[in-house]
Amino acid sequence: MFLLSQTVLILNYMDTVLTMVFPVVLMIIVVPLVGLTAINAYERKKRLTSELTSRK
Repeated sequence: MFLLSQTVLILNYMDTVLTMVFPVVLMIIVVPLVGLTAINAYERKKRLTSELTSRK
């Protein structure tokens, strides 16, 4: 019985940790990816614009 309650406690703890850690990990992974994509798109747009203006 004692072992069972310990297992339940550990599982609850793990659940809490996961719900707290998962968003953080998600942010750490997703934010830089989105940032890099945005920067790349901005740079490409800027390059295209400068090419168009220099061609005129």
